Amino acid sequence: MPAPVYADTARLLPAALDRAAELVHRHPRRAERLALWVERRAVLHGQQARARYVRAQVLTERGELDEALRLIADARALWTEDGDVLAALRTDLGRMHVLDDLGRHQEAIEVGEQLVSALGELVTGPEEGGGVEAEARYLRAHAVKNLGVAYGLVGRHAAALEAYARAADEYAALGRHEETALPLANTGVELLALGRPGEALTAFARAIEIFERADDPVFAAQCRGDAAQAHRQLGQIGEALRLLEEARGSLERLGVTTEAVRLRLALAETHLAVGLWGEARDAASSGALEAARSGLRHDEATARFLLSLCELAEDRSASALDELTAAHALFSAVDDHQFLARVALARAEALARLGCRQEAKETAASCAARLEEGGWQVPLVSARLLQCDLAEGPDEAETRLLEVAGLVDGLDLPELSYEHQLRTARVLRARGDLDLAVHHLDRALAELERATGALPDYALLTSFRTHRSQAHGELVEVLLERGRPGDVEAASRVADDVRARTLTDLLARAAGRGPVLSAAGRDLGEAFAELSEQYLAEEHPAVGRPDTSRARTRELERRVNSLRTRHLGGGAAPRDVRDPADGRDVLAPTLAYHVSGGDILVFVHRCDEVVSRRLPAAMGRLHRLLDDLDDQWTRAAIAATHVALGAARLVPSVQATLRDLHDLLVAPVEDLLDGLGPRLCVVPDGVMGSIPFSVLHDGDGYLFERWSITLAPSLLPAGTPPLELRSDASVTVVGVADDDAPSAAEEASTVARHHQHAVLLDGPAATVHAVTASVTGADLVHVACHGRHQPDAPLFSRLRLHDRWMSSAEIVQLDLAGALVVLSACQSGTHGRHREPVGLAWAFLAAGAASAVVAQWHVADAATAQVMASLHAGLVAGLPADEALRAAQREAAGAELHPYFWGAFALVSSPAPRAHGVACTAP
Repeated sequence: MPAPVYADTARLLPAALDRAAELVHRHPRRAERLALWVERRAVLHGQQARARYVRAQVLTERGELDEALRLIADARALWTEDGDVLAALRTDLGRMHVLDDLGRHQEAIEVGEQLVSALGELVTGPEEGGGVEAEARYLRAHAVKNLGVAYGLVGRHAAALEAYARAADEYAALGRHEETALPLANTGVELLALGRPGEALTAFARAIEIFERADDPVFAAQCRGDAAQAHRQLGQIGEALRLLEEARGSLERLGVTTEAVRLRLALAETHLAVGLWGEARDAASSGALEAARSGLRHDEATARFLLSLCELAEDRSASALDELTAAHALFSAVDDHQFLARVALARAEALARLGCRQEAKETAASCAARLEEGGWQVPLVSARLLQCDLAEGPDEAETRLLEVAGLVDGLDLPELSYEHQLRTARVLRARGDLDLAVHHLDRALAELERATGALPDYALLTSFRTHRSQAHGELVEVLLERGRPGDVEAASRVADDVRARTLTDLLARAAGRGPVLSAAGRDLGEAFAELSEQYLAEEHPAVGRPDTSRARTRELERRVNSLRTRHLGGGAAPRDVRDPADGRDVLAPTLAYHVSGGDILVFVHRCDEVVSRRLPAAMGRLHRLLDDLDDQWTRAAIAATHVALGAARLVPSVQATLRDLHDLLVAPVEDLLDGLGPRLCVVPDGVMGSIPFSVLHDGDGYLFERWSITLAPSLLPAGTPPLELRSDASVTVVGVADDDAPSAAEEASTVARHHQHAVLLDGPAATVHAVTASVTGADLVHVACHGRHQPDAPLFSRLRLHDRWMSSAEIVQLDLAGALVVLSACQSGTHGRHREPVGLAWAFLAAGAASAVVAQWHVADAATAQVMASLHAGLVAGLPADEALRAAQREAAGAELHPYFWGAFALVSSPAPRAHGVACTAP
């Protein structure tokens, strides 16, 4: 009885192998199971050889390359023993693939050229011939295509393009039209390397269509990953992220490790493009480890190169040189000339930053020559721009810029165009041609906005813009230097633009702020839930291991950021670039500050004019005074813990520091402020956001005694009135007490008693879900709890509610249109030292709040409750928000309390027009 079973099995084996070969790229795990099943049952050498070759293909996809080479050699030996010449030759195709993955590209080229020659000897008849000759032609098309891959990996792009075109022609002549997809996709890769992303996208689109028609999800996913790189070059970051996420999901489901590593590196490049250095480093580091483990030498080299760029981005040039040394060794081993030149370019930049100017110039010149010879246009532009930066004078700089002007225009890549326009403007300014300099700086800003218009999310926008504010600063200076009528006002608006552009963008398109982190996808939701748990664990770190806890928190924050960007859809809707000369009226008087190098520029907006004053070398003194002020607050806090009101004796000392700050920042323009009304709006810049302007001292008294002061992240629209609560205002009060804010619940109860029909959420009722639901449509929201500012990741600054921490990234999702928000939480008014003041206050304004009362430093709990009670008493009495806060501060100052206890509070106003929920008084 067993004989028929064996006979049936023998008939099944070839069909099973056919099916396994079909599944290698579509479903590699199923292909491997089928191949193993055949190998265990095969009697014929040919069947055993084919089963091992299929297994080798699967192992190649999985990154087990040494084992794949062994199986390929076994298969070749078995076919040779059987006298099957074509089958034995076919194994060289797989060997080329594995050698390329291992970075042994020259070996792959030698194998490929020998294979093409051997197959050519078997092809003697007409193209339409059948049998052995048709099979030999088909294998030759494969070999030529694989040769194109190897040529491209060593930088022989012209030879690669020629090989792909030849392979596509041979496939078409054989009627194998579905096989043209791979040469098309690889043509796109070569076009990318040559700086032609638009043409590359056309090739990728055609290839993806063919792959999908042929039901080949692995190659379709790989092609989407390559298309993402083209979109990234074009500045279309949102589309790049979408394609990377789509491709990553497909490859992970299919278990294709090798290509998943490459997508991780592509994601690292995309994060670098938008300034997410930590996320880029995480992706590149994990990619480097996986590539090294799998023997993917070229990918390991790429990962090391990306890590060097991360180090350069964060001004760690010495560390960058170490990574570049490792990358150089790996790229040398795989003989990739283009990347060796790019490594040299990055090395020149690192040397320049370390002060080795002459060595940097020589390295950049050598690098530019190699890149020009290879035809690698994108890195060539970067090399010429670096040479421009290292030039001895405007003549040499102009020569470098002229050398690449045509290339930049032809490439049409917004990031390169931005850098080229910026440097051109600098050369023109040095020559005294200020009109043309303004023109090129305007064009630079237009290119910047072209790139940001494709960013789908405020987190990416803030990161991208934070690291690209040079053109704004240059334009401010050139406009002031030119000094035509209207130039001072235009300069003020350019300075304003860089401070709050992302916030105003968000407010202009209230919808589409990005996904709610806990609901955007399972992997993101899980990561966010783990981060929330980590925040809770961080409150009580393991004894002796607080640094470990913090490191874990930062790691999870970067993971959430990385996953979050993957879940974002396409880019934001395109919008017109605002001409800085197109003015709008602002609330007068307004003091707007702008840091320019070591100087501070002060713009005073009066009713009929804008006047600027420069404070030379003021930043050094400002930093010293801010350090002194921090010491004053610390001394007051310590004194108060030992003796009731013990800090009162320290008042003269802090007033001296506040007087020095006044003399530095306000006194130089005080003559422009006299007689301009009772209200003063202050727009700080960078570190000045931590200055308590209302309590600066002029020698006679605090500034709040002269003006009702409002802070703003941006110039306010014309006639913006102060907020005044309606008598029937909807009020939500939140109170969560803990060790850091023990009186928060009591404060919340006191505040709620000031307002009829107030909704009070305290204790267990103050959950994130309950607060989110309750604040929707509220006119006034008061939150009393512990707050924490996170300077290195301000979108993860957070408030401690009953069940967990609520981050700024979640607060942005709230519906606060037109509300007045009072944040009785430590550090709620603190923000990072970058131009855009991102933090808790920023998040509430981005969620639509009209104004927010915030604390600029950690304040004693009991003193906060007193100030808050006075504030709400004023609001109920009909005082506008700024006057109510002013009255509360005046009351505290009258009680001779140290300013530490009451000076932290500031009213921050939104640049958006008022929405529902508040009545307005006339200005």
